[in-house]
Amino acid sequence: MNIFLSHENGSGKVYGDINTNTLVGNIYVSLSNFNVHSFYKVNNYISNGTLSSEQLISISGETLKIDGTTIIDNIKLNKDFILNSPKLDDIKKNILEELIKLTENNYHTLSITNHFSNNTDIVTIKTSIPNEVKRTLINNRELFSVFLENQLKNKYENNLKEKKNRIKNFFKNIF
Repeated sequence: MNIFLSHENGSGKVYGDINTNTLVGNIYVSLSNFNVHSFYKVNNYISNGTLSSEQLISISGETLKIDGTTIIDNIKLNKDFILNSPKLDDIKKNILEELIKLTENNYHTLSITNHFSNNTDIVTIKTSIPNEVKRTLINNRELFSVFLENQLKNKYENNLKEKKNRIKNFFKNIF
């Protein structure tokens, strides 16, 4: 079986052999140079980039395994979608926005490896994001520390003043 795919500058191929009597075989999926706009869910988080992926789907009776690697080059995050999450309060949104700002100047490639086997029912995904965030934080340690300090100060300064005033008033009323 061979299926060829193309979209804009992207090309792909799905090929392999499966014995339908024994349900044993492999299917290979190879994609290269697909614009992330071609992938609806990816497009929520990444507004620009070129996706390439290699996946191997192995079938052996009732066992299914999927192993692969996906690379997205020239990545640009969809900051608006990410930052408009209802789960983010203002301070988390500000911190995430600063992290994105620091990383987007230096980070242009995302790599993802995946593994799944229905023997274990565990999906394993490894990505380069944690290492890139760590590298960015180390390289911008001082700048990010000052930013965090200011964020915390702004958030809790009024709260601290209020508590100090309560304590003062408490002691004024006692004496």
